[in-house]
Amino acid sequence: MILSPLKEQSHYSEKNNRDFFLQANDPLKVSYDFIYTMCSMVTKNFLGSTAKKCVREKYSISIVNYTERVSEEWHAHDKIHVSSIIKGGNLESRKSGDIQVQPGHIMSYDQGEVHRNRHTAHPSANLNIEFEEAFFQNDVSFRHLRPEPEINMTCYQLYLEFLLNDTFTDQMLTSLLKSLFWKNKKVISSDWMVKLKTILNDQWNRFPSLDELSRELNIHPVTISRYFVKNMGFTLSEYMRRIKAQKAIADIINSEDPLPVIAVRCGFSDQSHMNRLIKRYTGLRPSIIRQSAG
Repeated sequence: MILSPLKEQSHYSEKNNRDFFLQANDPLKVSYDFIYTMCSMVTKNFLGSTAKKCVREKYSISIVNYTERVSEEWHAHDKIHVSSIIKGGNLESRKSGDIQVQPGHIMSYDQGEVHRNRHTAHPSANLNIEFEEAFFQNDVSFRHLRPEPEINMTCYQLYLEFLLNDTFTDQMLTSLLKSLFWKNKKVISSDWMVKLKTILNDQWNRFPSLDELSRELNIHPVTISRYFVKNMGFTLSEYMRRIKAQKAIADIINSEDPLPVIAVRCGFSDQSHMNRLIKRYTGLRPSIIRQSAG
């Protein structure tokens, strides 16, 4: 459910609402706290057109399509949710600033986190996952949402499993959803680690050498290798493989280009190499992914 300022409230005059919308549309005047207060007054469903949805006791999953313009006002959600961008994208605004959202990106939202989405590309499609409070028990905590790109691949697996919808789907969805989160993992926080991940994501198609990264970060190569594994749970090479696979899957879903062309564009030596890596992460061949998402 979405908390939104769009509907008129009985205890607020039309002038109050108009004044709020003028403020909310002017970034120089807008008050985040004021928006939060206004947003918490009314609920409604996700914007866009819901193409497929399943509701379970502790979560719900839906595929939402955007083929025409929808409201671009500030809003919030009354449940924790995660959105995986499958097609298209938009410009999302939050308290911290604007984010250009593209296929493959994962957006997470705490309860009541105010945001707005503008300039949505048509067509766009999101996989939206809403969590009930009961989902977060024992070793499952929203605060320990796994980092990219590992979470991206899991969300693609959720999307493909949701489309498959066979007798094993419910069990697989529950397992994959729980794997989005980890708890009590020792994560090393540092400025250079953040910068390192930025460099790797910006240069995903060439894989900078450890010596290059060392010069850029002014950190010893051994330190980079050792602490990256401790932080992420896998090696630099594995990180780059996951990014390449993620980029390729987004391309397979969003373009009609032949698979060999996509393989070269995403930095694989050939289509066979791409096929092996994507099947390793998703369990499906690229041709099946394209057919399922079609």
